[in-house]
Amino acid sequence: MFYPTARLHRSSITLFPPFFSTTTAATSVEEPRFLDPVVRTYLSLLQKFSRAPNSIRGVHSQIVTNGLSTSIFLATKLVKLYSECGRLRDAHQVFVSMRQRNLPLWNSILGGYHRNGLHAECLELYNQMRSEGFGVDSSICTLTLKSCENLLDWQNGKKVMEDAFDNGLEGDPFFGSASIGFLVKFGEIIAARRLFDNIAERDVVCWNAMIGGHARNGDVKKAVELFLEMQMDRIRPSPVTMASLIQASAIGGNLQLGRLAHGYACVCGMSPDVLVQTCLIDMYGKLKDVECARQVFDRMINRNLVSWNAMISACVQNGIVADAFLLARRLDLGVDSATLVGLLQGCAEIASLNHGKSLHCCAMRRRLEHDLVVSTAIVDMYSKCGSMSNARNVFDRMPEKNVISWTAMVAGYSQNGQADEALKVFNGMQVAGIKPNSVTLVSLLHACAHIGSLRKGKTVQAYLVRHGLEFEVVSSTALIDMYTKCGKLASARRLFDSCRFARDVILWNAMIGGYGMHGCGCDATVIYDQMLKDGIEPNETTFISLLTACSHAGMVEKGRLYFDSMERNHGIKPTEKHYACLVDLLGRAGHVEEAEEVIKGMPFEPGTAVLEAMLSACRTYKKSELGVQIADKLLQLDPTNPGIYVLLSNIYAGAGRWGEVDEMRAVMRSRGLSKTPGYSLIEVGGSVHAFLAGDTSHPCSAQIYQMLDTLLMQIEALGYAPDTSSVLHNVSEEMKIDMLFGHSERLAIAFGLINTPAGSVIRITKNLRVCGDCHTWTKYISVVIKRDIITSMELVSRSRHLSRLLMQCAEKKNVLEGRIIHAHIVKNDFQSDIFLRNSVVNMYAKCGRLEEAKIEFNGIKERDVVSWNCLINGFCQHGRGFEVLGFFDSMRREGLHPNPFTFAGVITSAANTSAACEGRQVHCLVLKSGNWLDVFVTTSLVSFYCKCASVSDARKVFDEMLERNSVSWAAMISGYAAQRCACEALELFSMMREEGAELNEFVFTSVLSAFAEPEYMEDGRLVHTIAIKTGLESHVSVGNALVTMYSKCGNLDDAIRVFGGSNDRNAITWSAMITGFAQGGSNSEALKLFSKMHFSGIKPSEFTLVGVLNACSNMAALEHGKQIHDCMLKLGFASQVYVRSALIDMYAKCGSVNDARKEFDQLKEPDIVLWTSMISGYVQNAEGEEALNLYGRMEAENIRPNELTLSSVIKACSLLAALEQGKQMHARTMKYGLGLQVPIGSALSSMYAKCGDLEEGILMFRRIAERDVVSWNAMISGLSQNGRGKEALQLFEEMHLEGTKPDDITFVNLLSTCSHIGMVDKGWHYFKSMHKDHGIVPRVEHYACMVDILSRAGQLEEAKSFIESVPVEHGMALWRILLGASRSHGNLIIGAYAGERLMELASQESSAYVLLSNIYASAGRWEDVERVRSVMRCRGVNKEPGCSWIEIKNQVHVFVVRDQLHPQIKEVYAVVRSLSKQMRDEGYRPNTNMLLYGFEHQMEDD
Repeated sequence: MFYPTARLHRSSITLFPPFFSTTTAATSVEEPRFLDPVVRTYLSLLQKFSRAPNSIRGVHSQIVTNGLSTSIFLATKLVKLYSECGRLRDAHQVFVSMRQRNLPLWNSILGGYHRNGLHAECLELYNQMRSEGFGVDSSICTLTLKSCENLLDWQNGKKVMEDAFDNGLEGDPFFGSASIGFLVKFGEIIAARRLFDNIAERDVVCWNAMIGGHARNGDVKKAVELFLEMQMDRIRPSPVTMASLIQASAIGGNLQLGRLAHGYACVCGMSPDVLVQTCLIDMYGKLKDVECARQVFDRMINRNLVSWNAMISACVQNGIVADAFLLARRLDLGVDSATLVGLLQGCAEIASLNHGKSLHCCAMRRRLEHDLVVSTAIVDMYSKCGSMSNARNVFDRMPEKNVISWTAMVAGYSQNGQADEALKVFNGMQVAGIKPNSVTLVSLLHACAHIGSLRKGKTVQAYLVRHGLEFEVVSSTALIDMYTKCGKLASARRLFDSCRFARDVILWNAMIGGYGMHGCGCDATVIYDQMLKDGIEPNETTFISLLTACSHAGMVEKGRLYFDSMERNHGIKPTEKHYACLVDLLGRAGHVEEAEEVIKGMPFEPGTAVLEAMLSACRTYKKSELGVQIADKLLQLDPTNPGIYVLLSNIYAGAGRWGEVDEMRAVMRSRGLSKTPGYSLIEVGGSVHAFLAGDTSHPCSAQIYQMLDTLLMQIEALGYAPDTSSVLHNVSEEMKIDMLFGHSERLAIAFGLINTPAGSVIRITKNLRVCGDCHTWTKYISVVIKRDIITSMELVSRSRHLSRLLMQCAEKKNVLEGRIIHAHIVKNDFQSDIFLRNSVVNMYAKCGRLEEAKIEFNGIKERDVVSWNCLINGFCQHGRGFEVLGFFDSMRREGLHPNPFTFAGVITSAANTSAACEGRQVHCLVLKSGNWLDVFVTTSLVSFYCKCASVSDARKVFDEMLERNSVSWAAMISGYAAQRCACEALELFSMMREEGAELNEFVFTSVLSAFAEPEYMEDGRLVHTIAIKTGLESHVSVGNALVTMYSKCGNLDDAIRVFGGSNDRNAITWSAMITGFAQGGSNSEALKLFSKMHFSGIKPSEFTLVGVLNACSNMAALEHGKQIHDCMLKLGFASQVYVRSALIDMYAKCGSVNDARKEFDQLKEPDIVLWTSMISGYVQNAEGEEALNLYGRMEAENIRPNELTLSSVIKACSLLAALEQGKQMHARTMKYGLGLQVPIGSALSSMYAKCGDLEEGILMFRRIAERDVVSWNAMISGLSQNGRGKEALQLFEEMHLEGTKPDDITFVNLLSTCSHIGMVDKGWHYFKSMHKDHGIVPRVEHYACMVDILSRAGQLEEAKSFIESVPVEHGMALWRILLGASRSHGNLIIGAYAGERLMELASQESSAYVLLSNIYASAGRWEDVERVRSVMRCRGVNKEPGCSWIEIKNQVHVFVVRDQLHPQIKEVYAVVRSLSKQMRDEGYRPNTNMLLYGFEHQMEDD
């Protein structure tokens, strides 16, 4: 076993003398002699089967059968055995069945409930026992009291103790031990000791309880005294005793005592005990001796989970977090809440957000997320990693919160500089009735001090006063720090004086430092002298504050005296910081030579802090030669610190050596270094405003500079003259004055004057020293405005805190604040901190400033894998995947081994850039490097293969994963959804539930996207039900997915219900519903919802605009579309290809193809999507010639068409009946390797059919491998248009047999076919089967076809009645069909009726008026003819001239009525006359009934 011989002292033997062995009589309960032999036999049997529940039940059955169930002895035994086996229900049934009960029976049932953790039930049974008149004994009282202790029930516990004392049990050692433990638990240590002293025969348990109580209450001395007294009483210590003593050592911070206890345990043979060893690990870890802790752990033979947790915590507490994670990976006992808490603390220590997220996922998988301690640790981890949004999410989901949870949240916001949010959480804490502790309030005060927010700090102080906490040392120190940093020295001093009886060295240091910060050296020294008088011993920090105060106040002699007194009077050896303060003191006072001698006489080599103080003095007093020497030494120590270059440059500039200045600045540029920008902060109206030198980004910049002009005029009148000596640039004097004019503190002061009431104090917080001219300027301003202006210098934050702030900036994409913090880092010599440098790279990368991130990255000399990860992940997140792959190659060439986070970023980039080959190579590297076990890497691989459409490979990776988290499941389900594999997605979702994996919003969003088809709607409903059960329906992303799913399935009612029930709608929710309305045909509802969204103050996204533009397209609402266009321009979405494409489509579908073309022509480099949209727009407006011309221009610009482009061009050929050009497009599809897949095959078959080459069209159709409904519709339409209606109907039957589901277009084609071949009954059959058999609701087009069928068949009355019964709004379409048919059939009455209805509807189409006019003309009703034409003129309706076109030699020729413009028109008319003469000679006579004008016959012939 392990004996720490190197550290074990002989005094351990004298401190812990050997114990003497004592014998204790074993006690047993003697069975009564008069027991029945049968009962005795059953008791023996029960004892024999005590660990076999089924056997016990068998014996129990025999006891009942033999009529012995009333035996109190057997019942007591049964209750005891059943409860020991966990069969409490059986035990309770036996107990209840006993009419006569005694104390042993009660003892058995109470013990059963207590052992099984049912403490409340145990207490309830005790009260029942007392109410039935039973007394108590030691065992019953002990069990019940321990239950009260576990329940933290002080009142009932006191009652149990009173019952015991009333029954004379106060001296019972067994009950006494329990009572002591109970009292100690509630902090009643004095009462516990009184009880302990009254116990005559104290056993080891009593001693352990009392020693442990003193140890837990921090009274180590008492614990040790009791231990020694215990041995004097010759009581042998147990392992529990040693554990308590070791814990006391840890609590008291006494390492020597801990080692003595360790040695004593070894001597007594207790070192192999697991409890003792675990306590030793814990003690050594807490006392910073992790080496001993590890030795104890490594030599343990039997380790339990507590031992592992103790070792992990020891590693974390001592900063070796990597070892903690290595231990966790070796842990094969599983993890519990303590393990997770320890590891989470480690992640917080090193700000490892990714590891922390992994642990969060682990907690969720093990259902520990809602454990109070674990969830609080997660909140703390996210806070310290700077991810406050994640911290807040976890905090908000916690089912219960205590003061530690609330404090973690408050401290998180405070540490990340979000004082407003910290105060909001604090207010919420008060509303929840949670009383804050000192840590809560100190965290708030630090946040207020950090941003110089006096107003918020006073709010916290008001709370402290109300609750009597103002005079506690910790809160008082924080208040003094806050007041001094906010420039309120008088308030800080008043508070300090009020703490007269509770001052420790930290409080004195805070006050001395406050005075020193503001240059009040005399006041600082007075405080120091008073501190010594009060008997407070100073520490290292005291002298740093004191020397700084002397330096700022120019108190050289005092400073020297204090420095000399450190070691002489107080035994404190000066550190580098103290020497730096002394050099700064001498340098500021002009004693440069003496400062140089101090540096030479230092007992160790000077560091950067000392040399920088010396360099600053050289610059101030123009010691250029010495400054160059110091700068050379500094650059050797820290060549990447830009502050050194700046100081040296200033030295050269002060000496007029501008050549060296330029050279120095060139060196800085070549090394990627930049000067730290100064900034100033001011709090106005509860908000903190930041200003940089020359800043013009503030909303009030114009007013600020105007105020500065006004102030300059006023102070110049008082004699102010700018001092340009601090402007060290080789520029004109006027330029130097302009540069002084824009210093950040001046901007902040001007802003304060504009926005604060007259007479109030203006407080400015600055990161750099104020220049000499700004000091003078501020004094003049203070005189002019008659207000106090206080400028304080913000203190440098610790490396980790700065890193958290940078992470916060990255999270909020706030690059301005990030640059300010970066400047802070450069100024305060953190450039050598690789952790901080990586944080800067990460901040710039995540804010999208990729080039700046790259510059900072290149400036890191010794890059580690984290440096590369920051750069890789930043570029990956901003879509620059090809560069990520290049970085990965460079990283490997530098010899660095990628970690899982590297692989995850690279694989994601390969997926985003469709770099399938590179992604597979990275997969091979993952396997070689052993990272295939990491869940992040394998999840990235699953996502990569899914995005590359290789779902089978993705599934292989997924199936081989040893560990899956919710992201892994969601990635695989999303992959299936993207490939329209809904069945596989549902199967995987079911498998996930069977395995007990935790369902979250990402999983539901993924699986719901797979069911966005009508045939899978019921599966979607099932998932919706599960979402409701798990409580995730209310999550905004799940709600959005549900709205989208129901909308795409055509179920708008359920979509509206989900949308209406959502309390947390974002732009995506509104977009999903608007798009759903547009896709479902409820276009006016989509427009109304968009209007409501606008008035709700929700900013629409590009997807919202696309949805509402589609609605405008569907209803041809051009004016609404133009309004949306204006909105799009205001919101800055004009450059979005997706939106621009929808806009062009809207204009085209609204018939405003010229506007569509105008939008298209404004684009400099339209992509293929926009080309396709414009060509499709021309096709939709029957302008096939323009579509072909645009396609020709597209090919001339070498833009490769896709299948959608070519299908639109082929449709244009169909419109023009341009067979030859259609064939050329067919050839192009083969050239581009597009084949006959959808939509090319459908377009080609339709084109050939419409151009008269029906056989070729049928051949194309038959060659399509996977025909969809569009292909079938195209062929059915082609057959119908070519007079082969019966074949069209047969093709529909074939389509039905193949299992292709028809759509609404299919039925339009079928009804049109029936119309052309006169099959009225068949038409009625198809019309009725639409809704009945296929669930398709008839639209206007279907009603129009039915009217056409009836009209062509001469059933005009039936057609008229049908129109008047149509349930949908049809406008004028149906009446126009009836009007045309009435003219054809000569039914003047119905024709006139239909025509008048059209005129009532104010039709703008000339055909309706012309048809009605023709009907009246054919009846000779010329007055009505004139009336119709008069209405046309009044309404501005013009008759559209008829035209015909013909394609000859790949050129389309167009002719209108009486055309005179065609170049060959004379030859055309000559041919027409020649043909007409020949036709007349053969007997042809023109039918002039179609010319409904009162002309002579000769003119009619013409």
